[in-house]
Amino acid sequence: KVPNTINIIREASEQGALFGSVTTRDIAKELKIDDIEVSAKDVILKSVIKNVGEFQVKIVLHPEVYKEINVKVEKSEESPKN
Repeated sequence: KVPNTINIIREASEQGALFGSVTTRDIAKELKIDDIEVSAKDVILKSVIKNVGEFQVKIVLHPEVYKEINVKVEKSEESPKN
């Protein structure tokens, strides 16, 4: 049931740096859309996501069961142009 890839759209600069960061809470919220209850503490990030790109994230579904998913962070179209 857990998707292999989720997309998160954020505002970012021309260089791809995010205004803010993508946190475990953001990823858990995206997964809740698909009828899955995942809390922020069940999401394991290797490092804070602060750039546009693709990242490996581990989701703990049960104490002995986890799944690695891809999180694609994309730039929103209405980002301010400098």
